[in-house]
Amino acid sequence: MMRIAVCGTNGLALLIAHFLQEQTNHQLVILSRSRQPTLESEGYQTLLVDYENDLSLLHALSGINTVISTVTGPPQIALIHAAAQTRVRRFAAAEFEGSPSRRSNPDPLDNGKAAALAWLEQYRVQNGMQYTSFVCGILYERFAPGGLRAYGLGLNSAACEEGDFLMNLREMSVNAPYWSAQGTQTTVCLTAMQDVARCVVKAVEMPGTWDRRMQVFGERVTVGELVGIVQEVLGRQFHSIQWPDITMLRAEVSAAQAEGDIERQMRAHYHMAAAEGRYEFTRRNLLERFPDVAVLRFREWLVNTWATIQ
Repeated sequence: MMRIAVCGTNGLALLIAHFLQEQTNHQLVILSRSRQPTLESEGYQTLLVDYENDLSLLHALSGINTVISTVTGPPQIALIHAAAQTRVRRFAAAEFEGSPSRRSNPDPLDNGKAAALAWLEQYRVQNGMQYTSFVCGILYERFAPGGLRAYGLGLNSAACEEGDFLMNLREMSVNAPYWSAQGTQTTVCLTAMQDVARCVVKAVEMPGTWDRRMQVFGERVTVGELVGIVQEVLGRQFHSIQWPDITMLRAEVSAAQAEGDIERQMRAHYHMAAAEGRYEFTRRNLLERFPDVAVLRFREWLVNTWATIQ
């Protein structure tokens, strides 16, 4: 039996906590910046933490075997330092997107992720703390009613609202890079949040040394195919379609910078990242290890999520 800390109370963190509670015998504690009486009433152990207080973090991680982080920026860096000091054995970084190896340098979407991975690599060498990045591409929930904000995700990204990325399913509009920066059709990988959570729990149970990258996707399609799936499932045509290429997206970034429009600028950066292959990969090494995990296809998720919404 291990003691596991899930850091954060967003939708993904709570799904991970749910599957850990339901499918394993490990001791679970949820670290939160605010009190969580509802979670405690549901039988979860929670612990109040202050990411700006070293003693608070050292106390929270005392006796912890595995940390699963869903917090980014300076809080995650502080968490990593505390994990190293308390001899945490495994640390899952707050990644849950495309592969770190496919990011631009410098990366406008970084939010401290590169620094977090650099520290984790240093502590791996120094004291043997294992770490991994869960690579899942784009979460299906980006296209859910309310967007990622509805799940408490991406709140610092300026691109977490419904319709901010690739498609707006409520208004049936598309603004997406059909062509990649290499001149081929843009391909993306996508995964349901519940499947990411289930795979994280499988990885927690995995013996031996963690792979530095653990990859899973439920769908790997071109952007054009993705648009076609939506039209077919919803039975409606997109009435507004824009296909900006990489040159147009760079011009969009420049224009948004000149106008001081941060949200417009970040939306363009996310589209550029898609065109540059950030969310594309081919190997699903997590599913190779756990063939019993049946991932949800995007079409099924779309039916379940939008069937009753006009």
